[in-house]
Amino acid sequence: MGSTFSFFSTPQFEVHVVTGNRRGAGTDANVWLTIYDEHDQRTPVVKLNHLWKNDHERDSTSKYPIPPIEGFGKVHKIEFWRDSFGVGHAWFVDRIEVHHVASGKVFYFPIHRWVDANVHYVVHEFDCTLPNEDYCKEQRLSELSRIKKDYQIKVHVPGGPAQWDIIKNKGSLLLATSLINLSSKDKWKSLDDLKTVYRLKLEEPEVGGVANLDNSDNQVLV
Repeated sequence: MGSTFSFFSTPQFEVHVVTGNRRGAGTDANVWLTIYDEHDQRTPVVKLNHLWKNDHERDSTSKYPIPPIEGFGKVHKIEFWRDSFGVGHAWFVDRIEVHHVASGKVFYFPIHRWVDANVHYVVHEFDCTLPNEDYCKEQRLSELSRIKKDYQIKVHVPGGPAQWDIIKNKGSLLLATSLINLSSKDKWKSLDDLKTVYRLKLEEPEVGGVANLDNSDNQVLV
């Protein structure tokens, strides 16, 4: 599945895939992509993979040539998907850029989401439309449905406030806590001990990360 491309040919486009900087963002899964023009003509499906290289690592950009297509118009949208190959197949994509080699023009496709296995994502340039003008309403509704499952709330006490359904998520939370306890030390005697908390399931602070703990300007004397 996917096209063959001679590296002795000049590519028409170069695709830049930017994997996000989140814990577990990188993937070992196989990824494919195709590009559409405004007339719905598309390029061959290309497997985004380099031999002898670990593609799609966290906070990295992977680049792939796209073979020339005669009469191909202006880039309009992309379609990409992945499988569930490998142990770490989850994938958070920041964005995908399509570079027109001859003109240097860049087409931006913001993703900013976790990409599910075996789901085809169709993204238009800039991916910004009003709800009533959405190009892919079914895709958007499907994504919203999956997100709602992660943010279900429940009223535990009659007349009380609605809360996140912790009972439903209790198992995964206990497992995450156990992994953190196993990976970190029982007592923190130094900043290095504290950093061990972030080695497994717990996300690092977004601003500054654990490296910011070493900044003497941020240390407070008690």
